[in-house]
Formats: sequence, structure tokens, C-alpha cells
Amino acid sequence: MKNPVLMFVLSLLFCATSVYAQENTEAPDENSTDTKFEDLTHGIGAAAGFTTGYGLSYRYYYNRMVFQATFSPVVENPDNMTFSSGLTFMYRLTQTDYINFYLYESNHWNYSVYEYESGGWYSYGSSNYYSSLTRDTESYIHSGVGVAFEFVLWDRVSVNLMTGYSVKYGRFHHLYHEFLNGELSNDGSTVDYRFKIHPTIEGGLYYCF
Repeated sequence: MKNPVLMFVLSLLFCATSVYAQENTEAPDENSTDTKFEDLTHGIGAAAGFTTGYGLSYRYYYNRMVFQATFSPVVENPDNMTFSSGLTFMYRLTQTDYINFYLYESNHWNYSVYEYESGGWYSYGSSNYYSSLTRDTESYIHSGVGVAFEFVLWDRVSVNLMTGYSVKYGRFHHLYHEFLNGELSNDGSTVDYRFKIHPTIEGGLYYCF
């Protein structure tokens, strides 16, 4: 997950700085009747982050506050699936024509199941076929706090870049069954409770209306 998040956020950073520089070099149109960004209420787009979640995203703007929800189910079959859901609250500290500055608190719940099989032949006096069935299930909550910069592009498009600190805590369940010539020979189950504190980075791209 880390590499896609970093690539997404770095791409947004490059886009924001490039367009922001272009906007500042253009003369303002005094006769423009475009709706001001601060008058917009809704935003839809895509987000990717360790604590905000990743996937389709919706934003609701209310005065200085922003509520953001992110959702992304990926289901191949009941034994191979990932579900990501994020809820973020932002409070605007300062606002300009092109950049808004926020404090944020975010929460990301992730659930994934991955089941796979392996097997092969070996010879020890006689030929035997061995196989194993493994099922890994992980569920965790990733929460974070920090600061966010919202770059307003093309009147209705905004790029959001966030950084802060996060806490990750969850449960990892490893279940396996081993077979020899089709007969169960060994099985086991381990549960690992995980806790981690680390810096975080988040990003999002939204069309607002």
C-alpha cells in the first residue's frame, strides 16, 4: 500500500505546484462571474492515504469545517477481498484565493482476507504429494492528526495534501492446514496484535460544486 500512496501524493504535489504557479502568472479577470470556491458545498473525487483511506471520496464543506468520507471495496471472491473505509474531519485555520490551511483528524478502517494454496511432490522412499492451504485475515484502524493544504485549481478543482502523525493498531490472524497425499497432517493458527506509531502522508483530488 505504501508505494501507491506515495506515488499518488507526489503526483498531486507536482500538479498543485505547477498549476498554482500558472494561476499566479495570469492576470485576474475583473468581469468574471465564476462561483467562488468558498461558496461550494460538496466535493467528489479520489483520495489515498494511510489514515484517510483510499478510493472514491466525498467531501462536505460547512463554514470552516470539512467532513470527508472515503470508500473502496475490492472483492475477487469471498476468500480474497479488501475493504477500506475512511472518515476525516478538517478545520480551516486560514483561507486565500488559492490555498486553504487546515488541521485534521482522520480514521481509516481496513479489513482484508487473502487465501492461497501451494503444493508439490517430494520423494522419500516413495513419491508423496504435499499441499497447504493458508488464510490470512487482517483488520486494523489507522488514526492520524496533522496539517493539510488545499490548493484551489480551475475554480472548482482542489488538490489536498496532508501530513502528520498516526497510530495503527489491529489484529492479524494466520491460519494454515497442511496435507500429505490428501490427508490432513498438520494445522495451526496464530494471532498477532499489532501497534505502530509513525509519520503519515495523505492526498486527494476533488471536483467541487
